[in-house]
Amino acid sequence: MREELIESTPRRKTKKDLAPSGGPSCAAAARIANVALTAQVQFAYNCATAAAAHAQRAADYVETMWPDTPLRTMVVAAYRVQLLKSEQAALAVLRHARERCGLAFAPMNCPPA
Repeated sequence: MREELIESTPRRKTKKDLAPSGGPSCAAAARIANVALTAQVQFAYNCATAAAAHAQRAADYVETMWPDTPLRTMVVAAYRVQLLKSEQAALAVLRHARERCGLAFAPMNCPPA
């Protein structure tokens, strides 16, 4: 009875169990998937950092070129919020890549969400 219980209890999967076991073709497919995933992470990170840079430039331009009015204050505040959200998105991309995908290039100093 005890042997049946041990055999029927699912064991926890190890890294060895999760490794591709289909030979070279599975290893090549895994490598291609990793390259594609890395490219997607890089693209998402670059989009977020570009949006942050654009928001920073726009806020600086409006601050220097527009007259000091309530409208300018509102527009600059909106661009500052955009800047903050874009920076948070860039950090989230790296954090999720590290947590969910195990990508090594993601920095370890990302603050928790």
